[in-house]
Amino acid sequence: MPDEHLADACGEMARVLRPGAPVLLVFQSGDAEGRMRLSERFGRDVDLTYHWRTPETVAERLAEAGLRVTARVLREPVGEEKRPRAFLLADKVSPR
Repeated sequence: MPDEHLADACGEMARVLRPGAPVLLVFQSGDAEGRMRLSERFGRDVDLTYHWRTPETVAERLAEAGLRVTARVLREPVGEEKRPRAFLLADKVSPR
């Protein structure tokens, strides 16, 4: 999703989760400026734009939305993968 929608998406996750409820995000990681647009995928016409982010960038947006990152893993590409995979486990902070 484009950068201008990331904060809203994190906010929506925080809105629908109960306090303490977990959320796991898995995404291809890359430079904050990284993106790629495709017009064909698997032999089909598509209009697809990939947006890459660092785990730090996504963790910041989650925190701003009231979600606490409890685990963070960055896995190097495996097999034919070309980009690292980021795994962020977060939960909704309980109100005090």
